[in-house]
Amino acid sequence: MKTTLPAPHDLLGEDSYRLEGIEDWEKIEVLGEANLARLEALVEKFIYHSMSRGEDVDELKLLARGKKHIAGLRESCDQVKPYLPRLRNNLFREGDELVLFLGDTPGATGNPWRHVKVTTIEKGHNAEWSMDSSARGYYWRVTVEALEGALLPGQRTLSFSTTEPRAILRSEMMYLLEAKEKDPEFFQIFCDNARRDWAPIWCIELGLECETSAMDMRRWLEDAAL
Repeated sequence: MKTTLPAPHDLLGEDSYRLEGIEDWEKIEVLGEANLARLEALVEKFIYHSMSRGEDVDELKLLARGKKHIAGLRESCDQVKPYLPRLRNNLFREGDELVLFLGDTPGATGNPWRHVKVTTIEKGHNAEWSMDSSARGYYWRVTVEALEGALLPGQRTLSFSTTEPRAILRSEMMYLLEAKEKDPEFFQIFCDNARRDWAPIWCIELGLECETSAMDMRRWLEDAAL
């Protein structure tokens, strides 16, 4: 008898936005071990939350089946793939080298993808996000410094959240550039998951108007010249 599984977007409750670009279980199967481990942890968190508010037993069993299925996929998977932007959690470390996309930031010139190094990581807070996030407005704030020149006029450093899709580890960027041909399904999932309607923190803090509706991670990656 076939085991009934919940729809992927039912696995995370109010955090379902993290699964942007993942409409079915077939797509979950290609995420790679790290993303599966993160997803499993998020489902477990939602199960505990659902138990605390007295969720229906049958609903809890359905979520548990989903978590067990993800655990099985993770245990049989040895593929190392980039973290999806919306699944990231304290991903970066001081000294990490990243590539940062500034092509849609007003005032940026030169190569839209810039090489940077992480200088500091700290816990940040934005009161405006307190009511719209399970993190209650807290986030991991990452500050990077340009490895060469200025990132923006008068700015050698910029800050952003861990989930900022415009910031990618150099090692993961190398995978993505090859994935266009070698792993196209994951490449498309990554691009879809990177879609977001809010501006990067550096634009908010510098008062720059970033046109987020024009965001196109697939085109940005296809045009990347590092």
